[in-house]
Amino acid sequence: VTRDEFAAFMKARLDKQAEAFNAAFAKIDTNGDGKIGPAEAKVHSELAANFQAVDENGDGFLSKDELRAAMVAAQTAVN
Repeated sequence: VTRDEFAAFMKARLDKQAEAFNAAFAKIDTNGDGKIGPAEAKVHSELAANFQAVDENGDGFLSKDELRAAMVAAQTAVN
């Protein structure tokens, strides 16, 4: 596998992950305002339970950046 082939593979993989993340966010963001409020978060029990921890700026909403950062932190946490 060449460096270019690997780079193309990784770009495609990351693009697919971004697409899936955006689709999931849009599904939860039922009013389409670009953020997830506490009522919207209730459709996902784990998200609702961790809402305040994920809401880094304390504005009462979850942005894509806040949710993405929480997901990355969860995936990279060392047990």
